Amino acid sequence: MRKNYYVALLTGLMTLGLSTACSASEIYKVVDEQGRVVFTNKPTKNGQRVQLGKVQFHKPRATTATTHTHQANISLGSYPKVSQSQQNKRDSRRRQILSQELINETRLLDKAMKAIHSIEQKSKQDSSKQSYFVASQFDILQLRDRAASHERNIKALETELNNI
Repeated sequence: MRKNYYVALLTGLMTLGLSTACSASEIYKVVDEQGRVVFTNKPTKNGQRVQLGKVQFHKPRATTATTHTHQANISLGSYPKVSQSQQNKRDSRRRQILSQELINETRLLDKAMKAIHSIEQKSKQDSSKQSYFVASQFDILQLRDRAASHERNIKALETELNNI
């Protein structure tokens, strides 16, 4: 009973101490020459004290005219273009890479499935040994997770290949 009293007293004191420390800190908002907003806990000459719970967000100030003209000069037509033969070469190389990855993922999935089958067969034969059975079940779960990952990769690779 006394132990519960001390735990409750200690919890209350810690809560009081933390709430006092949190409410004692003040936050100031400062806007510099470039219009950037900085929040700090140190009072500054141009800083405004921020009241917690009443922070308002606003849109940034308009940028200079040079930035707007630079953005206006960029259009979809100004991006570099490649010839059709060059694009075909790129697509062919991409198809090769994706096909090789698909072969690798399929091989790894097959390997994981064979390992799962092997462990399941072995655990059926040695079901009398409890420690081996638990370890084999853990191995099977890891292999199934790995197999699921390979299946997701295969599906993604097939989707990419169909989109080329």
